[in-house]
Amino acid sequence: ETPVHAATSYKGYVDDSAWMGNIWITWTIEFFVELFAELEKGQETKVAVDKAYKISLYKHHNFFQRSAFQVAVKSLPERNKLLQELAGSKGQASSDFVLKELSEFVFVGRKVVSF
Repeated sequence: ETPVHAATSYKGYVDDSAWMGNIWITWTIEFFVELFAELEKGQETKVAVDKAYKISLYKHHNFFQRSAFQVAVKSLPERNKLLQELAGSKGQASSDFVLKELSEFVFVGRKVVSF
């Protein structure tokens, strides 16, 4: 792994390195933490996605990635339908249970992301 970064004289990370992969995973977790936090607060999906995106992935995406992201999130369902989807195909869990699980994910995820 270390020789890969010689291309930048060890002043930055090369995009195809394992380290960059780890950074992108962290940024993606940060997005989901913030998305779930907004859903837990009662925000509709579109508002929750917009808020989460602006404080997480937006600053790491270029114009093309931002455009693709905006197109992709248009297919997300409204909040109640999304919570039903997260509950499982047979509705095995209640919305309250899903929100509790999201809350726990946010609690732990914020610690992970801030580490």
